[in-house]
Amino acid sequence: MENETSRAILKLDNVTFKYEAQKEPTLKNINLEVQAGEFIVIAGASGSGKSTLGRLISGLIPEAFPGTLTGELYFDGQRINDESIFKRSQKIGTVLQDVNAQFVGLSVAEDIAFALENDEVGETDMHAAVAAWASRLDLGDKLQLAPQQLSGGQKQRTAMAGVLIDESPVLLLDEPLASLDEASGQEMLGLLERLRTEQGITIILIEHRLADVLQYKIDRVVLLDEGEIVQDAPPVEILQEARLPQYGLAEPLYVQLLRAANIELRELSQLTQPQTVLGPQLQQQIEEYLAQLPNHETTQITEPLLTVTDLSFSYDQNQPLFDHLNFSLRKSEIVTLVGKNGSGKSTLINILTGFIENKNVGGTLTLAETDLRTLSIKERAERMGYVIQDPNLMLTQPTVFDEVASGLRLRNVSDSEIAERVVPLLELAGLYSMRNWPTDSLSYGQKKRLSIITILVLNPDILILDEPTAGQDAENANRLMDFVRDLQQSYGLTILLVTHDLGLMSYIADRTVVLVDGQIMADTDPIRLLQQPDVLTHAHLAPTSLDVFLTSHHMVANQQVYRELHKREVAHES
Repeated sequence: MENETSRAILKLDNVTFKYEAQKEPTLKNINLEVQAGEFIVIAGASGSGKSTLGRLISGLIPEAFPGTLTGELYFDGQRINDESIFKRSQKIGTVLQDVNAQFVGLSVAEDIAFALENDEVGETDMHAAVAAWASRLDLGDKLQLAPQQLSGGQKQRTAMAGVLIDESPVLLLDEPLASLDEASGQEMLGLLERLRTEQGITIILIEHRLADVLQYKIDRVVLLDEGEIVQDAPPVEILQEARLPQYGLAEPLYVQLLRAANIELRELSQLTQPQTVLGPQLQQQIEEYLAQLPNHETTQITEPLLTVTDLSFSYDQNQPLFDHLNFSLRKSEIVTLVGKNGSGKSTLINILTGFIENKNVGGTLTLAETDLRTLSIKERAERMGYVIQDPNLMLTQPTVFDEVASGLRLRNVSDSEIAERVVPLLELAGLYSMRNWPTDSLSYGQKKRLSIITILVLNPDILILDEPTAGQDAENANRLMDFVRDLQQSYGLTILLVTHDLGLMSYIADRTVVLVDGQIMADTDPIRLLQQPDVLTHAHLAPTSLDVFLTSHHMVANQQVYRELHKREVAHES
């Protein structure tokens, strides 16, 4: 037993865990070994138990999350079941999904140095260590900034430096890609590769965005389903055996294309690399598949519904964010708004919805011939529904029905009319059978749909959705976006999607607007955008794996390819 245990830096032996408030265990008979220097990914759909497994490894369970734990945990051969969170953190550095909750210093330098201050390390050695880790993680010019001034990727790297400076041999990251754009996510994964290669750090990555992860040098993927490990294998094997869709996870788009073209994945080499994957007659088979797809659907051009002319706005008088910005939305179209963090997407939405006062805004804002400046925030909300990223911040009523009805009740609508307007929306959202449930008993995806129809019941002209698929597994994201498409077709809605997900953009959008540093860099259809690498680079966006694959094999996609692959994925899920 001792010899077997000592081969792994981390070992879980027949571990089961049940939260105090639950009847059934969330983790069941987990057996897992992680070798020193490995890079492994723990993945699973929502509710699979992956976050619970991360809490267990980090020491948050059972100390911060009480429950019943059976089985044994070993670190470098030593049993650690009863170890404190503090001692565990010296072995396993953890970066939480919400990195803002992890910051303790007033500056980046203070935050990185926090662990060494607790260890009473001398000032000279401390400064040297902070400088070294800041350099390794590309934070050397950010040390005097407050963590809140950083971009999402910089915050992640600051949190990493703060745990790695204590020389933890293992780094555990919980959903680090959730709040990052595609390019920042790629930078993060490349950095993790370097830490493993150059520093010998063992990496444990909890993530459901496997399509973004698998092209990196991952040793193993551990798949969880309903609290159990259902597969533990190298990435190539995971892809060859089609395990991801079986457990509610999205395969890379290029792999979906290979399957659609009936290509045998076991005959391909370099399968995890979209730009270099090779196989017999590969290009011919793909071209034949693309040729038989229906013609590209053209979108009917409609008249403008919302027009923004010569918009100007500044947080700092010396540095305007918007300067003569022009932007429009047409009736019944779906538009995606993309761009790197800090480009002004949220500010633009706040101006449109009235959360930024008119006195600070220049230019003309017109909605269906109505001057938006003449409307209050409440009146704008009736015309433009805004669904923020986190549905938990929008839900305030005790039951599902009450939540949808609340806006109508505030407007003194009669009970009979409320029922007439609420019930069809509950049915459309698949929530009618749950109408009397407490809102906090819903899943994340159900809460998303509930937050949308709570806005939709007011009959807005425009629906604005902020990162609607963020933090969701493939099955829930597909269900939500098909619901959004149904809304657009049923109600003739104009929909503005703020997103980092170019795969989503490619199949759902009629038009894409790229915002970079307060300026519109492109206003085009999504496929044309993917063929403009300079624009993608400036906007801190990355092409989809399908676009990378086709470009490297001298082929070009149209939107119908993305839509057909989406249909296939949804059909497989159902």
